[in-house]
Amino acid sequence: MQAIIQKEDIHEIVEGLSLDKEVIAPVLLPDGEALYSPIKRSDRVSLDSSHIPIMSAKEFFFGSEEELFQFERTSSQDIKITPAAEPKDRVFLGIRSCDLKGVRFLQNFFEKPYNDETVTRKIEKTVFISLGCVAPAEHCFCVCCDGGPFLVEGADAQLVDLEDRFFCETFTSRGEEIFSHHQNLLKPAQAEDWKKKSATIEKVDQRFTQRSYMAVGVKETSMNTVPEKVWEVLENRCMSCGSCTYVCPTCSCFNVFDRSTPEGGIRIRTWDSCSYSGFTREVSGHNPREHTRDRLKRRFFHKLSYQCLRSNGRIGCVGCGRCVVSCPAFVDMSTFVTLLRQAKSEKTNG
Repeated sequence: MQAIIQKEDIHEIVEGLSLDKEVIAPVLLPDGEALYSPIKRSDRVSLDSSHIPIMSAKEFFFGSEEELFQFERTSSQDIKITPAAEPKDRVFLGIRSCDLKGVRFLQNFFEKPYNDETVTRKIEKTVFISLGCVAPAEHCFCVCCDGGPFLVEGADAQLVDLEDRFFCETFTSRGEEIFSHHQNLLKPAQAEDWKKKSATIEKVDQRFTQRSYMAVGVKETSMNTVPEKVWEVLENRCMSCGSCTYVCPTCSCFNVFDRSTPEGGIRIRTWDSCSYSGFTREVSGHNPREHTRDRLKRRFFHKLSYQCLRSNGRIGCVGCGRCVVSCPAFVDMSTFVTLLRQAKSEKTNG
């Protein structure tokens, strides 16, 4: 389906979806920042791609703290396991292309070799209506690593902002089903709408101010030929705060612990970070990655190497630019590739 939706009619669609599904959408905060949030009122939705949500969509599928299961000892001294509650049917409206790429990356990661249904069931029960990015933020570089700004797969439907209206295109039967209940609000896309959409997409690439040559990073990390000078610079900068891990759409580091009760307990999973010195510390006290440099090498290898590409179908960076914004010391993906190219150039010219 290819149709036109007037912007003011989005509110009616959201109200209809909210009747029997949880709706998640970007909302604008009082300070001007955006955030993905469950919504009940349609007037909170902000489908303005110039405001990138502070956090990625990751937390709605791979929670920062989530229950995996409960366990209790029965009278016969057996252990009874109760799985976490079945996730609700959801619609994720206005998810950015880069964030949906991140969700699909996590889906692939948590499905293989064993299916972690705590994550994958949430993804399976969510209908994704992506928002084509017509106004990339200052530090976005999705065009450099196949993260956007528009999708041709992975979403159930996509909205493209044509200023006074949205061009709506569905890719799956689930996307078709969502909009089938609102046929009165849809108008068939005309030739002028297709022309406007094409012109909009062509203009977007010129608006990216952040360029990052990820192919260089993939090659050098895969071949283990990143100059030590690059690691030295990054090690001296990095504060091991973990912010890059938490804002990243694809990072999957986690820890697991039990929260005890008199009768049993709850198995909890929380986010962790490979930037932390204790992430790889063993019970003996030995730490194979005690030094910041070793942890940085592992992080960038895991993000950009061919091993990651082969295992997950793509590199572990979608170009959302959040690490650029959140890192106070410039130890982000874009800076890494820039330093790498500079070091290689100096070596060649020297």
